[in-house]
Amino acid sequence: MSREKKLEQMFDRNDVYPWPWLFADEVLAKRYGLTLVEEYRDGHIYHYTDIGKLEAVSYPILNRALSDSKYYPAVSRSLRAHSRILLSFSKLCGKKRHEFLNDKELVNDVVKYVRLLKKLREWGWIPVLIEGVTTPIASAKAMEMLRSDLPGREESALNQIFSTLTTPDSASTVQKSRTEMYHLASALGNRLSGFLRAKNSDAYIDALPTALRRSVRTYLSTFAWATFNYEGPTLNASLLQKSLKGMTGARARAELSAIEKRASETSKKKNGLLKDLPLSRETRRLLSLLAESMLMKDYRKSVYQQSYTQMEPHLAEIARRVGIRVDECKFLSLEEMQLALANPSKYRALARKRRMQCVVLVTPKKTQWYTGLEAKKILKQMVFEKTAVAETTLHGQVAYPGTAKGIVRLVFTVKDISKMKKGDILVSSATNPDLLPAMKISGAIVTDVGGIISHAAI
Repeated sequence: MSREKKLEQMFDRNDVYPWPWLFADEVLAKRYGLTLVEEYRDGHIYHYTDIGKLEAVSYPILNRALSDSKYYPAVSRSLRAHSRILLSFSKLCGKKRHEFLNDKELVNDVVKYVRLLKKLREWGWIPVLIEGVTTPIASAKAMEMLRSDLPGREESALNQIFSTLTTPDSASTVQKSRTEMYHLASALGNRLSGFLRAKNSDAYIDALPTALRRSVRTYLSTFAWATFNYEGPTLNASLLQKSLKGMTGARARAELSAIEKRASETSKKKNGLLKDLPLSRETRRLLSLLAESMLMKDYRKSVYQQSYTQMEPHLAEIARRVGIRVDECKFLSLEEMQLALANPSKYRALARKRRMQCVVLVTPKKTQWYTGLEAKKILKQMVFEKTAVAETTLHGQVAYPGTAKGIVRLVFTVKDISKMKKGDILVSSATNPDLLPAMKISGAIVTDVGGIISHAAI
């Protein structure tokens, strides 16, 4: 492969496995003619692609969304419809007694799930591509249009206008999970302090009055996905206890009041700006599209996460029968999972070897796995070697204007949240709902990937 065609690193992250990340890349490769390389090193992914070609995919999608008023509403409807289908099936799978399913039934469920997930991924990529995967194309275009419509305005004022006008009109699923947690804390009242002190949080919940017990269990069930990311654990009583640390009923009610006040003020401010500012119809359309995309991006992410949690028991059962850990099982292809159930000893070593180090090459026509010297050869042939450059200043897009000063903390997974102290600067490759507790106390957030409709911005 010539140097001009070599792939660049798009991002890297901890605790990400081929299941389910690979399925997103397979959809992206097949639908848009891309080549992607996933390099795994002991649970850490390094992701490579032709960034220029990837970003080129965004422009026609953005232009269509702006020129055809029916396009994005149709995308939203299709995305929600396929989300309902996927969740309906994954919930059904989650309720099954996995130990009583035979090998064929287990594999058939997993195969059907992946087919439904990939169908949803086809639509789920569109909100991401509209903004731009590595470069905030739509946001940059919106800022240019605001500068043209509002000449003479300071950049900080334009950033504030941009931030306000791209705020969705309804709460994201991440915001809803936080609001419901405060409602729960308020409902617990005087019992909240007892729950926070309890050595056995599950036993404490079981001893609550019926209505309160049901409320807590419903919350844990509804938002089980919020802490899962790609490896778990799902939200449980112990994690809820940690999330509520330092909370009181009075403070929870104050938080709810503040959330309601902010939402009301933002809505009034947004409506006022839309009424008073001399913005072109094109600018208004793009700002509205960004707000819609932000909400839709968050929604489809929550659907993915919910489905992952519901299918995890299937993978755990396959792993148990093969004699490997569930994280090792996630390094087998669907076909290999089926073969491993029939011949476990043959695939145990393969799964474990890949878990430590492997490369997955994804092209529009096929997916290939490599380990050892073959993996190194593929990387040498296809990936640019990055040269370390000393940087003293970071440049990027401002999702929300302002200044902050604090200690930088690198936070990549839930395991890193304990590093954070109030006012610290959270730095991550990307953010997800599971990092919300750290985001909540941070003085500022800096990410490698994502613009105004990223999870950090949401």
